[in-house]
Amino acid sequence: MSEERKEYMKQYNKLNKERISERNRRNYLKRKKRLKKQNESDRHLLSWIEQQKQARINNMSPTRLRRREQVQKSIFDEILC
Repeated sequence: MSEERKEYMKQYNKLNKERISERNRRNYLKRKKRLKKQNESDRHLLSWIEQQKQARINNMSPTRLRRREQVQKSIFDEILC
């Protein structure tokens, strides 16, 4: 690769890194703003859904609960490996 090409690629990579960093920062701020806008009813709904899920888990039979834990563990192991 010629020296000019090497220098061009260095400059390109530097500018690209800055551009990506700025884009990530903008996206982060947008997500943060969206979460702040989330109104109380949305939060109430999400907590209600979580409570329903927890109630279902609490009412599961011990056998079903073990099966559920085994499935979740196998999924978790598969994702990590």
